[in-house]
Amino acid sequence: MAKTTTEPQTPVVDGRADSTHDQGAAPLDPLAAIAQEELDADAALAEKVEQAEADAEQAQMDALVAGYQEAMRAAQDIVVSAVPGLKPVWTNERMDNIGAALARCDAKYGWGGAGQLLSSPLVALGIASFPVAIGTAQYVKAEKIAQQRAALAARAAAAQADVAPGVIGPATRAPAAPAPSTPAARTPNLADAMDTVLTRDTYAQ
Repeated sequence: MAKTTTEPQTPVVDGRADSTHDQGAAPLDPLAAIAQEELDADAALAEKVEQAEADAEQAQMDALVAGYQEAMRAAQDIVVSAVPGLKPVWTNERMDNIGAALARCDAKYGWGGAGQLLSSPLVALGIASFPVAIGTAQYVKAEKIAQQRAALAARAAAAQADVAPGVIGPATRAPAAPAPSTPAARTPNLADAMDTVLTRDTYAQ
């Protein structure tokens, strides 16, 4: 009887990548997947809430700035109406800048907005007293100018009396004989002198 022999078989090497090996996939944990979904939803919700809060704060600040700017424009009308010369100083841009600065102060110190601040008794007192203060200052200045004009007129009259021959104030004296070789003195132009002094004293205020 012939003897049967078996040829040794050469193993076939699997050249596929490890990721393509037939390996058993890890089972998916349903609870872990649900937890991850909840975490993602919470993060998205937190981001939306944070954005909504930032938008609300910005809107509140914008309203605060608008209120103070409106108040400053109202104050501008009062001041410029009382003192028209301040119009180049109390400009719209400067009033808006002051209003924005007041709004930032309000946001820090909690004044309660322009309406709340303007309703303060002290602010109401200041607004009511402002026209009286302006009128009083203008009256005092006008009186001072009138006194200066009166003083200048008195000095001019005294100078005129000294120049006129034979007159010194209310008293009289004999006319002095002019020197033979000296021409008569020319009467100075008092109007020009008064205008010069008035202009100088007025701008010196």
